Amino acid sequence: MPFEIPNPDDPRIQELVDLYRRAGIELADGFDDLVDEDDLNKKFAEYNALLLLLLLLSNRSEAWANKNLVAYLELADARAIRNLQAISPGTVFSPGVPPQVRERVLRDAIGHFQKARGILELHLGRVFRALGLEQEFAQLATGIRAGDPTLGRDELDRKIRRKLAKDFRKTPVQVIGKDGRTYTFPLDYYANLIATNAKLQAESLTEIARALEAGLDLVQISNNPSTIGDWCDIYRGRVFSISGTTPGFPALNQIPNQGAPFHPHCHHTMHAFNPAGFSADQLRELGNVEERFLIGPGNDFNTMVRGFWAAKKAGEV
Repeated sequence: MPFEIPNPDDPRIQELVDLYRRAGIELADGFDDLVDEDDLNKKFAEYNALLLLLLLLSNRSEAWANKNLVAYLELADARAIRNLQAISPGTVFSPGVPPQVRERVLRDAIGHFQKARGILELHLGRVFRALGLEQEFAQLATGIRAGDPTLGRDELDRKIRRKLAKDFRKTPVQVIGKDGRTYTFPLDYYANLIATNAKLQAESLTEIARALEAGLDLVQISNNPSTIGDWCDIYRGRVFSISGTTPGFPALNQIPNQGAPFHPHCHHTMHAFNPAGFSADQLRELGNVEERFLIGPGNDFNTMVRGFWAAKKAGEV
């Protein structure tokens, strides 16, 4: 049975990306002025101006989320209801987006915007204190000096300032991923990541909430292949139990992110699934996911992903 598949692209996301791109340019230019300024009073003024710009960016991000994510939620909820009415005719749903879904999507997205602001403020503060070559940046100075032992103090200071400005301009947001590695993002890319994930999260959470309201405990991952052949293809077309109590189907919380979307920019979605009309063999196949690809004791996210790539290299998947 065909289901409505949401389009992950949206011009409203581009509005947010453009906002962050412009802010990134302003921040980078202001940061250059900060590291080049020798007058302490002017340096304080530059620093405070950057903090104000970050506050403004944070406020505009929250306003964008409150306006556009609510619109996404309403569209996602309407789609979820249409999908469910196709497989469970006659079901009557409560009006309005389920409040728990609205609160979670907004909280998560706004939290990520605030996290970015916090990361940038922390970085600015550290750099501001370090511009006089304070002790905490002694290691950086030592590393630069090691490359050219003839560097004098003034030239060393200039090199450090240039490095700080270059690092900030290139990838100012650092995030620790599930695998423990640190990933760095330009501001506009980070904004795109948050907005796209929030939009897809709205799709999945409304599907789950409405499925439960219709008395269904099963959801199916969309069958579209990953755009890059990633590990999330393991789950395409498979069916999972929301509560983890339906026999023959693995629990939704046993897969990454507790269901689609599985990772940043993942295009997989999920929809409610009604087992009526399927044979026992069909249901057995739909619920068939190898244990090594289910998260649990002794098999965390990183182990599962490494196992997938090893299996793919061996031609097993």
